[in-house]
Amino acid sequence: MKRILITIVFILLIFSCRNAGESGISSKNERPTFSNPIRQRGSSPSIIRHNGKYYYTQSNYVRVSIWCSETIEELKIAEEHIVFSPENTYYISAPILRRLDDKWYIYYSSEGKDMSTRQIHVLENPSDDPLQGAFTHKAVINTGNQKSIHPQIFENHGRSYLLWSGHDKAQEHEIDIFRIYIAELANPWTLASKPAAILSPKYEWECQWVSNNGLANKSPIYINEAPVAIHSRDSSKVLLYFAASLTQTSYYCEGM
Repeated sequence: MKRILITIVFILLIFSCRNAGESGISSKNERPTFSNPIRQRGSSPSIIRHNGKYYYTQSNYVRVSIWCSETIEELKIAEEHIVFSPENTYYISAPILRRLDDKWYIYYSSEGKDMSTRQIHVLENPSDDPLQGAFTHKAVINTGNQKSIHPQIFENHGRSYLLWSGHDKAQEHEIDIFRIYIAELANPWTLASKPAAILSPKYEWECQWVSNNGLANKSPIYINEAPVAIHSRDSSKVLLYFAASLTQTSYYCEGM
């Protein structure tokens, strides 16, 4: 639970922060801006705490890396440990590190060589320390979507589930939609149940797709992505956080 809560807090911090001077405010006539005290650059961050240490990952696009420190603040000066750097893999994004069945697993999404598909990959490391041993490519998870992004693990009542954002190609001039899906895991790299779409964009704030410079795709694209599920404080509910709308717009936001 604490690991997932840390992930949520950190994601919200990344979304809310912008680079600024040491004072945090550039002038009296401008709106206040805030500096990120952890890392100045990096998208799709994830962080967990294990055995007194923090392990951080982010999108690097050509490799998978882990940063480790004993405090969150020290992550800004932590050494980058490259744990996987494959060939013929494109746009590696949103890696997450998880400890399952006494092994370390990294989940990420990447595109194929022709850039037409995007799938979730799983790396495995049997070492007790994720910075020791070696991560090897274990599997590609078949979600049934043409594109699957932002994998996330959720554990509930002794069972593990995979959450992700999935997209199936629309016909020309039709609306492209990224939905949130969930499926139970038989093991850390295999689905045990049929994927279920549990969230689809329908409100105006979820369906903004024209970028800040006025450019737009050939057809609208509505997005729900980056899902993270946690239990409520009294464990009576499951809360699902997610991001909505196109990232290139000023309307990109968090929903629950």
